[in-house]
Amino acid sequence: MSSEVNGATGAVAGATGSVLRIRDLHVSVADTPILRGVNMQIRQGEVHALMGPNGSG
Repeated sequence: MSSEVNGATGAVAGATGSVLRIRDLHVSVADTPILRGVNMQIRQGEVHALMGPNGSG
């Protein structure tokens, strides 16, 4: 899910394409997998949130 915001800050001025790209991210805490195989691409001006099943994120 994403939303575009005009005039968003935090992106590199004049950047085109992806500002952040994540491929096949895996995160575990102790032996408990938290994220498995996450892929995400964020472009300039987009706002994203990663939410867990209980609303945490």
